[in-house]
Amino acid sequence: MVKGSTRDVVQLVIKAGAERMKLVIVPDPDPMNQGENQPVEFTVSPQTGFTNGPNNLHLEGVTSSDDVTSATIEVRVLDAQGVDTGRTCARLHVMALPPRIVSLGIYRVEDPTSPGTQGVSGPSDQQILGTLNEIYDQAGIHFQLDGSSGSSLDVHYDVYSGGLYTFAPDCRLEDTEYQHVSGGESTRAGKLLIYLAKKSGVQPPRGPQDPLDDDDIPYSQRVYVRGDTEDDPILRKRCFVFVETTNNDEIAARIAAHEVGHVLRLSVTPGAAANGSHDPGPFPRLTLPDTGLMKPGNGADRSGKWLSHVDWRKANETAGSPFLAP
Repeated sequence: MVKGSTRDVVQLVIKAGAERMKLVIVPDPDPMNQGENQPVEFTVSPQTGFTNGPNNLHLEGVTSSDDVTSATIEVRVLDAQGVDTGRTCARLHVMALPPRIVSLGIYRVEDPTSPGTQGVSGPSDQQILGTLNEIYDQAGIHFQLDGSSGSSLDVHYDVYSGGLYTFAPDCRLEDTEYQHVSGGESTRAGKLLIYLAKKSGVQPPRGPQDPLDDDDIPYSQRVYVRGDTEDDPILRKRCFVFVETTNNDEIAARIAAHEVGHVLRLSVTPGAAANGSHDPGPFPRLTLPDTGLMKPGNGADRSGKWLSHVDWRKANETAGSPFLAP
């Protein structure tokens, strides 16, 4: 839970003997200081007076330290005189996250010398902002919009195609072109920058050997986004979203949230199903079952990755760094 907030989503269900149950909060050991405990930074009520059946619990985060802390709620058994026997019949581990604010800038980028890059639309700044805040609320992260290009930002970045916009073999912008886009960042507000751009004036060709997504774009051509995952010495992070690959503002906003997930270190473990530190999964969808924010696998693998408390902790700690905070 987030410090300074309340949660009423927990139920204690007791089959029998509710009058002899009480709740006790037990602090967890401090991993940084041997022999010491972490501070308890939440409360729970009620702690006694339960009835058989479902009992709603009210958790409230207490703002104290700037660290992520945890403690355990134990359901203790009382004896006939109401004395705690020390016996525990259930436990709930609770993590308390400090509230974080991330400074955000959203910029639509066009090259005035390249017609294929022009006409960038996509989701509004407020739609992207709302999607980010809805998703990352459970990590205690709130995004504030500190910078915007408005309609468009003119940057001469299409440097390889003579004004026709390059189609590299992997359909990405070349690294040099990314550098052109990010070259003027010293004048752009926001620590985390989301760039909306057009990948090309036309859709990429279909490949008969490739699985297709909902928009009939071959998987091998769907390399339309990029999110930085390494610390940046100029205290900037950036994501790129190519809006015309979806033609759906809600999906594009979720793609932006996915790329922000990389910046927040939600998917950084190399493995057979995760291409380095980036998920090569398909488009986020609007319907079940593929609603995972960060997805491992390939074009045929649409299983969502369930994010655990460890993932949200990493996101919260990353958001508290000077690279992203206002």
